[in-house]
Amino acid sequence: MSRKVILIASADNSWGIGKGNQLLHTVPEDMRRFRELTTGNIVVYGRKTLESFPGGRPLRDRLNIVISSGYQSSMEGLLAARSPEEAMRLAEENDPQEKKDVYICGGASIYRQMLPFCTDAYITRFDTSTEGVEAFLPNLDEDGSWKKVSWTEWKESIAGIRYAFVNYIRKN
Repeated sequence: MSRKVILIASADNSWGIGKGNQLLHTVPEDMRRFRELTTGNIVVYGRKTLESFPGGRPLRDRLNIVISSGYQSSMEGLLAARSPEEAMRLAEENDPQEKKDVYICGGASIYRQMLPFCTDAYITRFDTSTEGVEAFLPNLDEDGSWKKVSWTEWKESIAGIRYAFVNYIRKN
């Protein structure tokens, strides 16, 4: 069995993902999808992303790996890595049978560092243009090493924002 390493994110029309260490939009349908996909798997993210979680705590029912050069983890369910390579080694050590997928959860710097390891990308696209965006994803539509394999129709969220789920795979 081969483990998938999946970039999971939400992005606006300019591939913007964040402002003020927060997501651009909190869309319940996107949050539900994130929870359903990542629960029971491995999540990898940076220290600032950890700090943005409720209470600054790791996500429940997942193996959490935080990448940070100086972070020391004392929280249950949270492992600390100093590099993307160490994060992947920790994933392997904690799931040697490769039964769990690894989800890369941000922020922008971690997405860029982990992109070479990714086999898939699950992006929630928001049909918005947001002022003051500070963090961006690489534009996978313009990256020749990625292929869009599915795109849902645009839907209106209960938050009033149009969104679509878009999945990509890395070309061989």
